Formats: sequence, structure tokens, C-alpha cells
Amino acid sequence: MPARVGYYIINSNEIEIKAIQGTIWAGAASEFSYKNLYLRDMKWNFLPKKLLTGDFSFFMSMYPYNGYSEKEITFGLNGITIKNIEGKLPADTISIIAPYLGIRGNIDIKIKTMRIAQNILSDLEGTIIFNDLLIEGLTEKSLGDYRLDLNTKNNDIRADIINLNGDLELEGEITLSKNGVYVFEGEVASLKSDNVKLNTMLSYLGSAGNNGMRKFRFEGEL
Repeated sequence: MPARVGYYIINSNEIEIKAIQGTIWAGAASEFSYKNLYLRDMKWNFLPKKLLTGDFSFFMSMYPYNGYSEKEITFGLNGITIKNIEGKLPADTISIIAPYLGIRGNIDIKIKTMRIAQNILSDLEGTIIFNDLLIEGLTEKSLGDYRLDLNTKNNDIRADIINLNGDLELEGEITLSKNGVYVFEGEVASLKSDNVKLNTMLSYLGSAGNNGMRKFRFEGEL
């Protein structure tokens, strides 16, 4: 089946695909856009060996927001499984997708497994690294590099935050439940006494403990 026929089937006012070539089994598209998501030079290849396990799988590569990503995506009876996600995203990616967060930074992604069942993220394992993280309103320069170790525990998605280097010492955990409720809590401290703006902002969290760090907790719903 030509790939363009597949596009006509899923066509909606929110999805736009340009310069489609090939078939639904092996093809390419120059551009793909859906709401705030933009991809270019998207390519896909069907993986027939996965049919032996009852799955419908593709290997895909693409360039999101001037970055690069590749992955293996499987459509099965239990939902969608995406494996071996690797890629790099430029600093403005988060500000485009979620501008209300006020976060910028180059992103390295290496996800081993991500599963989506009934439109809910049910399983996630891998690593995300934020390079030269900048939080608007907190500081005008990079805070450093931070790693998120992602895993699933007790049906919740968890991310342990590891401070790799920089002006801000951060130890914490992000928990996301299936119903979209998130909790971000941990401890934080400035490693630069001459960063006046950063130290002033951190003082709003209250007094530091015996270890020199201030505790914080934020929660909400996506």
C-alpha cells in the first residue's frame, strides 16, 4: 500500500505530512507536524520478523527540532512499545513543547523501553541527560549538566536526578502516576557563593539543613 494512502486514512486538521514517498512498509516523509510536535526527514522500515511474536513493528529515524532520533516502535494487543530510543535534541525543544516550564538545555536521550497502554504511559526505562541546563528566572547562565535515570516502580514512572556538574547541587526524584499526578521533591544547594541571583532564589525555600541543602517539593497534575 502506498504511504500516501495511509496518510489519507489518518488525515486530520491537526496532522500535516509533506513529500511522502514509498509505502507503509518502507518509506519517508520530508516533514511531519502535529500540534507543537515537528519532525523532518522521517524514515520508516517494517520489521517482518516481529510478526512471529504477534507484533507489528517498524524501525524509524527522524530529526525533531533540528535534533536527531531513532527508535523501534511496535504496535501490539497490549498497546504501543517503543524500544532503543536514541537521539539528541537542541536547547529550545522543551521551550517549544512546554514553554510554561521555562527550561532550556541540550538533551541526550537513551531510552531502553517505553510502553503506552490505553493512551497512558505505563512503563519507562532509560536515561535522559540535560546539558547546560538553564531555568529562566532562576539564573541567566547554565546551571550545569544533570542526568535523569528513569524506571518504573509500583506502577509509577520514577526519575532519579543525578548532578553531574555545575553551579547547582541537586538531589531529587520525580514521580509520575498513571493518572497524571506528579511529585518533584529533593534537596538543593548553590555551589557558587558569588552567584547572587541563584542564592537569593534558593533562600525562598527556607533555611538549609545541617548538610547545607534546602528541601523542596512541588506537585501537580499534567
